[in-house]
Amino acid sequence: MVDAYLPALSDFKFSAEEEAAIAAAMLEESSWDKVPAAHKDAMKSAKQRILSYHMARHKQQCCYCRAILQGGGYFMIDREHILPKSLYKPFTFAPWNLSVSCKRCNMQFK
Repeated sequence: MVDAYLPALSDFKFSAEEEAAIAAAMLEESSWDKVPAAHKDAMKSAKQRILSYHMARHKQQCCYCRAILQGGGYFMIDREHILPKSLYKPFTFAPWNLSVSCKRCNMQFK
C-alpha cells in the first residue's frame, strides 16, 4: 500500500541507543511508561522523535479531528497508539502504530 503522508513511515529509524532502550522497556509490564534508569535519556529521545516525525507527517494536525496542534503547547498533544498498547504490546513502539492527536480526541476515542 502506498503511504499517503510524507515523510514516509519507512523513513523513520530508531538509533541504536533508542532500540536498546525500547528493548529494555519491552521487558517491563508497562513498556511505554516504564524504562530502566540507564535508558531514560534514549527513551526520551525516541518519544520526542516519534512526536516530531508524526507532527511533520500530519502537518501539525490531530490525526482524528485535524485540529491544528502547533502553538497549543506540548501538554495539548498526545502520541497516539492506534492499536491500544494494552492489547497489542508488541506494537507499542512501531512507527506505523503511532500518530499524534489532540488531548480531546485521545481521551474521547479511548
